[in-house]
Amino acid sequence: MADEPISMLDAIAIQLFQLLTDIRKRFDMIFLFITHNLAAANYLCDKIAVIHEGHLVEVNTADKII
Repeated sequence: MADEPISMLDAIAIQLFQLLTDIRKRFDMIFLFITHNLAAANYLCDKIAVIHEGHLVEVNTADKII
């Protein structure tokens, strides 16, 4: 689980994205990536769940959510 892992890392965010993507593919892992950054979610995630005021309001593929 990664809760806002890039919130203060703008300068190295793309390197972190690439590292997470590599780890996910190499070890066939699943990540729970929590973010407010839709660009990051689109880059890293296959599926996105949208939560509003503590309620799950939508779950779909990243392409359909974005």
